[in-house]
Amino acid sequence: MKKLLASSSALALFLGFALSTPPDALAQKKKGEKGEGGLNGAITAVNKADKTFSIAGKTVGVDSTTIITRDGNPATFDTLKNGEQAAVSTFTQADKLLAVSIKIGKVAATIPPPVKKKK
Repeated sequence: MKKLLASSSALALFLGFALSTPPDALAQKKKGEKGEGGLNGAITAVNKADKTFSIAGKTVGVDSTTIITRDGNPATFDTLKNGEQAAVSTFTQADKLLAVSIKIGKVAATIPPPVKKKK
């Protein structure tokens, strides 16, 4: 009876965790994909042919899933300009930095820079 109770408790704990954890946290990362990060600062270069831009000394790619906003409103990659302040959410895939979202304008200026983790 104790084994049955222990097994039932373990199963209930597992199911409780699985149901309370967001699906993204349970999904495995794709091969070559690293966690998310962020960059803040002025855009220093825009390469429209390669769909990349530079910020905080890094080159970041953009694809069809990147969400771009200017002052909280939808924008496009073609509207990015050198010198604009931006807050960029990124992830690394196959050793390339890709933008998940780019916030330009008033919203970007109010987002504090990310806190660096101590090793």
